Amino acid sequence: MPNNQPGNYNLIPEAALLAPLPSHIRRRFMQALELMHQGLALQLTWEQIARQSAISPSHFHRQFKALFNETPGHYLSRLRLQFATEQLLRFPEQSITDIAHKSGFSESQALAKALKRTLGHTAKAIKQMATHATPQQTADLMAKLAQPFMQGTMEQALAENIPAELLWVSQRSAKILEVDNCDWQVLAEQFGAGCASLMVLNPVNQLDLAWQHIDVRVCDLDAEACSHNFLLKEGFYLSAVVTLRSAVGYLAAVDGLFTIAMQRGLAIDSDGYFTEQLLAGSDEHGATLLFQLPIVD
Repeated sequence: MPNNQPGNYNLIPEAALLAPLPSHIRRRFMQALELMHQGLALQLTWEQIARQSAISPSHFHRQFKALFNETPGHYLSRLRLQFATEQLLRFPEQSITDIAHKSGFSESQALAKALKRTLGHTAKAIKQMATHATPQQTADLMAKLAQPFMQGTMEQALAENIPAELLWVSQRSAKILEVDNCDWQVLAEQFGAGCASLMVLNPVNQLDLAWQHIDVRVCDLDAEACSHNFLLKEGFYLSAVVTLRSAVGYLAAVDGLFTIAMQRGLAIDSDGYFTEQLLAGSDEHGATLLFQLPIVD
C-alpha cells in the first residue's frame, strides 16, 4: 500500500451544487435526487418525485433549474440516458431491452431514439465501443451526458481542481489475478471485503489504444508472498483520492489527473502503470478510489 494518502475529494456534481443550500432544503433536494437515481426503473415523473420529497412541483422546478442549469425533467432524462449508456459500455452482453427497462425507458425503441438524438449512436454501436473505442473516445461520448455548468460541464470543472499530491511510494509486489471484468462494481461483487486489497493496473503507454488492446490487470496486494508474480517499482506518483458516482465522473477524474500533471510540468512515466484502488463503496451510491499516476524521478 502507499506510504500515505491525500485527502478525499468529492467529484459528485450534485453534492457541490447543493452545498450552498440551507440544511433543511438540501435534505429535501437530496431525497429527490436519490429517488431519481434509485427509481429509474419505476419511471416516476419529476413532479411525482417532487411531491414525494415534500416539495411543491412549481418551487422544485424553479429552484432546480437555478441550481442545476437545467430543468428537473431534462436532468431526469439525462440521468436515464447516462445510466443506459454506462450499462451498454460496461456490460455489453446484456440485452438492449433489459437495459432500456432498467434505465426507465418503456421500450428499447424509446432508448434507441434518445441515444440517436443525443449521442448520434445506436445502442449496438455503443456496445461495440466497449472494446473498439479508445478511452478518450469513450470520455468524449460520456461528456455529452455530463452535468451542464457555465461553458462546460460540472464534472470537468471539479476535475480541474482535484487536490493531487506528489508522493513517494515504495516498491510493491502482488499476485496477478485472472478476472473476466475489471469494473470495480463487478470486482466488489466478486471479491467482497477482499476487494480492499485489489489494485487495477493500467499501462500508461497503452492508454491511447482501443480498450481491447489495453492490457489492464487486476492484482492482489495481500496475497501470500510466495504467490506474488508482479513488481510495481518504487517512485513518485501523482496521487488523489476521489469520490465519484458515474462513469462521467470517473473519466473526468482520470483525464483531470493527467492534465494536472502536465500543468505542473511533471513528466509522466510512460513505462509505468496508472493504478486504481477501491477505498470505499462501489455501488449506485458511488465509490471512493485512490488514483496514482507514475511520475519520472
